[in-house]
Amino acid sequence: MIGSFRLRAADPKWSFARTGPGGLVEETAEKVQISDNALTGFYHFSRAGDFFEAAAAAVAAGETARGEFYVAPLYNRLIAAGRRFVLDPVSELVPLGTPEEVAAFGKTTSSMLTVLRSMHEARRVTMSSNLSEFFTESS
Repeated sequence: MIGSFRLRAADPKWSFARTGPGGLVEETAEKVQISDNALTGFYHFSRAGDFFEAAAAAVAAGETARGEFYVAPLYNRLIAAGRRFVLDPVSELVPLGTPEEVAAFGKTTSSMLTVLRSMHEARRVTMSSNLSEFFTESS
């Protein structure tokens, strides 16, 4: 399975997968929009060896996109070897691919934790003991 979401506009910053009959992934691409199936960046390999073998071959062949190595194109090697993959669509996505996206997520998360802590203190939200560590004076 490969995590995916439907991209409604052209945005080549993502990786993409093109599917064929039965929803099987036929091709993946990095930074080239080959379909509207953008990939989340959460990749699944049934065997760790599949990943390591494909990655080693890609590095040896110098297969990069914009001068960097990426995971999505590794699936093409596995597909060529007869492996089959389907997409696993997500309903929500928080992009964390750039320093700016990570910073924005940090601000959102910090704000959300502040609101939840206030609600917890006002007894409008009950927090499990596992989450109480997030609601300290330092958060």
